[in-house]
Amino acid sequence: MWLLANDSANCELTNFNLLAGKFGIQFTQKSRNMVQDDIFEQGAIYISGKKNPVFKTRKVFLKEISALSVTAPAKPVVTEGGDVIIAIAKYGKGAVLAVGDPWLYNEYVDGRRLPADFDNLGAAEDIAEWLLKNAKKK
Repeated sequence: MWLLANDSANCELTNFNLLAGKFGIQFTQKSRNMVQDDIFEQGAIYISGKKNPVFKTRKVFLKEISALSVTAPAKPVVTEGGDVIIAIAKYGKGAVLAVGDPWLYNEYVDGRRLPADFDNLGAAEDIAEWLLKNAKKK
């Protein structure tokens, strides 16, 4: 399951956190990466693939992020500046991935809007592979 929210100005987090809390994840009121116009570097997140259970090394674009707060069973997989950006949780027979920006389904995945050094599509592929690997067969 993917939990994709947004920053508190663009998403109703109070009730959304009722669901997220079941997995040890809370979307906080702290907003990050407030990108002005097309200054894409303000939204850059550098993911280290070293010992990362989900991602290869990538530079991705995330803007207007809600920083996450995590408790067991959730674990951070991408952090920056002391903030949790992406978290995962194993829950029952499944797995959950949470990110405080809906960057996986919007115009930043197709490669037409971002500079070439951003790899949102590659990160989306990493997530799909992780979710498939963690899916339980019946």
